[in-house]
Amino acid sequence: MKRKISTSLVLTFALSLPQPALAWWGLDNSPKSTIDRLIAEEFYKIRGNHYFLITANEIVKTTAATKPKAGAVCSTVGKVQSVGSIKFKCTKSGNKYVWQEVKPKSVFTQISTWNAPAVYDLAGTAELSFNFSVKTSSDIDLPKITAIFDVPFTTYETPSQTLNIPVLVTESSRTKTNRSYQASLKLTSRDPIGTWRWKFDPLTVNGSTIAAGMSSQLSFEFTRPTFGGAVAVPVNPSPITTYNSIKKEKFQLYAWEGENLVILTKTNTLSPNIMGRILYTLNRSYQSYATQTNFRPTLFKVHNNKATIAVLGPDEVGCGAACGYLGATGIEINQGFFNRLYNGVEKFDQYDQVLFYELGRNFWDYGNYKFKISINGLGNIETSPFWDVSITGFAVYMRYATAEVNSIPMQPVFNGEHIPWPKFVADTKSLVTLQKNSPNSNFANTFQAKKQPVGGPLGVYDFWTSVMMHFSQGKDLAKFNTDFYAALYRQSTPTNTAGIVANFVAALSAAAGRDVSTEFYNDLRFNDAKTLP
Repeated sequence: MKRKISTSLVLTFALSLPQPALAWWGLDNSPKSTIDRLIAEEFYKIRGNHYFLITANEIVKTTAATKPKAGAVCSTVGKVQSVGSIKFKCTKSGNKYVWQEVKPKSVFTQISTWNAPAVYDLAGTAELSFNFSVKTSSDIDLPKITAIFDVPFTTYETPSQTLNIPVLVTESSRTKTNRSYQASLKLTSRDPIGTWRWKFDPLTVNGSTIAAGMSSQLSFEFTRPTFGGAVAVPVNPSPITTYNSIKKEKFQLYAWEGENLVILTKTNTLSPNIMGRILYTLNRSYQSYATQTNFRPTLFKVHNNKATIAVLGPDEVGCGAACGYLGATGIEINQGFFNRLYNGVEKFDQYDQVLFYELGRNFWDYGNYKFKISINGLGNIETSPFWDVSITGFAVYMRYATAEVNSIPMQPVFNGEHIPWPKFVADTKSLVTLQKNSPNSNFANTFQAKKQPVGGPLGVYDFWTSVMMHFSQGKDLAKFNTDFYAALYRQSTPTNTAGIVANFVAALSAAAGRDVSTEFYNDLRFNDAKTLP
């Protein structure tokens, strides 16, 4: 029992002590209250028949409960008490009872068996399955393992990326000191070939960490059939040919000729196998463009009547890092961008996106589309901002669409940082969701202002792509695109922005096989487009 006594109550507890003691202290024995006597008796017992002058402060300190600490006196052997996360136990030490800190039981963990193969060949097995076991003295939670592909940044010309693929782990058996598990990992034909490593998360019990992640240098080689490897034909360079550039300069270049495209380079020392694979893959994209748009670019820059892609120096390309004519053949690409494409194919069997985008410039039917999505068919980007957005939006979208339709393994997209292709696609799709959830967002302050929704990643051309992705979801993508562009051709020439948007929505509805106008105008918050001049 705790008793708090004010300093004015007593100076000594001799109130009920034997008379000799009272006399020795010179205190009278006038009657006191019962509580005073009880307190005095208690302290008399505590002090073991010795009489001391005890102040009120000492009484409070003596009777108040104290938190245990190592070495402090305790009263009940075996009692356990916690202070924060630390436990103390009252134990006998000599002729005293003292608190001792309870040390947690040591936990030992180690991989006792690891049966993952050193090579994961997608040609032989679609899913990598193996078993492993962990020796442990604790009832651990299910281990978390990740397969990691990590290529640190060195130069732009070698695509860097980090992929983290969770491994499915299930427990198969357990003993008192051992846990056995089954693990499975499923990579795809679009994941990069090369060295992957295993990562173990810290081990936990009921969600609380008990041991650091097990350090592992274990790795595996991921291999698979290269894209088009079975049918891509090695291509050797032809003799020097003269190329007249967009800037009206002449270059002597080697021609690497494919089915529909010819790549022109300053060197003839590139690998015929790699160049054959690049030309095969670009040709697949080219054919998808042609089929889905029902359009062929006007032949302008050609070699043997085939569209050309000229690889030039940084200051020699006609515009920017890469450049393509609108509605006509002819692409120029910076040497560094081409090196990135080439290195990615050689090292990881993944393709950079730049040339797939530039093909979208060539396949933009400028002469006809301007009569469908620009005011009065003038193609004026100032009076028809959505027309301007659509020109580049088309190339951004069809870059994605032709890659997806053909299941082309794509490199990370460089957008100030190296974004793995799956994340880039997910980020693009998220723009429509952001638009739906933005009360202040509308057509005027997004497409008409050439901006993506506030706070969204990427840009307005990706937003155009996101809208196309949204309405094509769950559809045969190639058919959706074919129906969309065919329907766009059937629309009348608009006289205002409202008419441009109405044509776009009509083409979306035809491709989706349903009327999407309510969803477009209401759910996507574009209702203001109905009245835009």
